[in-house]
Amino acid sequence: KRESDCRKLKMERNNLKKRADGLSKEMKMLRISKSAEAALEIENLKIEIIRLTRENSDLEEQVEVTKSEKRDALGKLEATCLAHQQSVVSYQQSPDKKSSGARVPEQRVEELESVVFSMTEYLNAKEMQIETLKQVNRALVEDMDEVVDDTVCV
Repeated sequence: KRESDCRKLKMERNNLKKRADGLSKEMKMLRISKSAEAALEIENLKIEIIRLTRENSDLEEQVEVTKSEKRDALGKLEATCLAHQQSVVSYQQSPDKKSSGARVPEQRVEELESVVFSMTEYLNAKEMQIETLKQVNRALVEDMDEVVDDTVCV
């Protein structure tokens, strides 16, 4: 009877060893799988960071171009305003305001007022464009910070 009990215990021990080995192999495979998933996620995050950095650079360039266009438009507006003011002063100082020649300065004043109005609208649009680009830029920076934080946590 002892031999039989001994054999049963040996068989049970061998079965438990096999089961432990199987579980050990399974745990090792899970670790490898998780490591591969983590590495893939990190790689994807790196790619996303690169994409966001490029997009951020592009937006910064657009902001600079828009600012340059705004400066140019402000210069043109200033020159146009000065020309308008000079035209108005010239018209007011002319002795024959009511003669037939007075039509030309009035037309010129109207043209200049129209130009000033359109330049002002253009500048307002550029300011709105710059503000929008700044908001997009801030959002991209926040996204990049989140991606970096997620990468550090992984």
